[in-house]
Amino acid sequence: MSVINYDNDGMISMKKQRERVHLSRKTSQILGFLAIACIFSFQWTVSARIVVFRNDKYNTQYGHPGLRLRLTRKGAEHVKNVGVKLLNEQLATLRGFSVSHPFSQPGLQGTIHVNDIQTLAYQPPVASHISFVAPSYMVLALEGIGITLAGRFLGVSGPFQVAGRVNGQLTGLRIGLTTSFRTTPHDGLMAVNVVNCSTSLQQSHFNLDPEGPLSAVVKAFELTINDLIRQRIPDLLCKGLQDIIEKNSPRLFQRLTYAPLSEHFKSLNASSVIEQFIRKFTQGLYIDGRNIADPIVTADFFETQQRGELRYEDSADASPPFHPRPMGPEWENSERMLYLYGSDYTLNSLLYHAYQLDKLTIKIEHGTLPELYRGFVRTTCGSMAETNGDFLASICVGKLIPSIAEKFPNTTTKFILLPHDLPEMKFIDGVSSMDLRSRSLQVY
Repeated sequence: MSVINYDNDGMISMKKQRERVHLSRKTSQILGFLAIACIFSFQWTVSARIVVFRNDKYNTQYGHPGLRLRLTRKGAEHVKNVGVKLLNEQLATLRGFSVSHPFSQPGLQGTIHVNDIQTLAYQPPVASHISFVAPSYMVLALEGIGITLAGRFLGVSGPFQVAGRVNGQLTGLRIGLTTSFRTTPHDGLMAVNVVNCSTSLQQSHFNLDPEGPLSAVVKAFELTINDLIRQRIPDLLCKGLQDIIEKNSPRLFQRLTYAPLSEHFKSLNASSVIEQFIRKFTQGLYIDGRNIADPIVTADFFETQQRGELRYEDSADASPPFHPRPMGPEWENSERMLYLYGSDYTLNSLLYHAYQLDKLTIKIEHGTLPELYRGFVRTTCGSMAETNGDFLASICVGKLIPSIAEKFPNTTTKFILLPHDLPEMKFIDGVSSMDLRSRSLQVY
């Protein structure tokens, strides 16, 4: 451990274990000036990064995830229930869409437009099912839906136009949705697409309420309009559900690809050494959960393949010189809804970026210690009598290192703990350990 001492004349002496170097006054002044210059230089270069040399033990093979989220069938049932509830809310408030369909009768041709269609009443599905299908699909089925609709219609045939209102209901509607999940290679996000939507309908009936002198003629087209609604409305519902899924699902997955963590530590405003360290350590911290491959989908689970890197906003494009190792065999129990598999890469990437950005340095001084321990950094200790028999209060650095008390009496010192090398976290047989080596710089 190296100790740097400054005296009142700007002289500097360096003490090392088992070695003493006596410097002349002139040489000491020069070294003292250089040391002060280095300190000021460090203050102006806080954006500099600590260089980490490649270790032969690093895994350099890319392609394994550092983080995996596994959704089981039990978890999918919960997600389905939440999703169906959201879909019910959307279907119950559908409004504003329209359909058009040409018609042809003996001696009469034209087009029927039905617009301003809105839901008057909605019966949720009596049953719903969800399943996983390899290699990357999820299938959702909704059965027994009932919808009561109303809207305006306009029949156009040559120069003739007849307007009116239309209302009726669909019963026994079944909707089947097949959704694919793929990773986008350029940004690691999850692309969610409805690749198939099928419908079947048990019964539908709509009544026309035409306006004007040709109302009796228009009633003859009631069957045609019913056919139009039977053919087109289910497809419109499919399109509406597709928009809901494809617009909202990517937002959910995007939260998994970028998850800021520093906001959870904003309440740390105290000046203690521990809270200062945690605030500095967590500032700008986030999880880089971008997907590195398509999710793995089997009949039993849906599992993401994510980068799982803990990094800082200041890390820029810097990446650790190592990659995740293959994870061990998974726990095959599927009683829980969600499983999180993390590798040592996640924590080691955090240590790498924190080491590079000098976030592992701890400064211990009088102002950052709790009141009970502030006496420790004094160079002159109080006696047991002076501290009213308080043993802790009678201990100080001057008692542990007498030469400090002799040369710098009645003052305080500060310790700066510096990491000696890149820390490493290991998981072996279910036990975690951290290899952490540090140096202590003591300044008076």
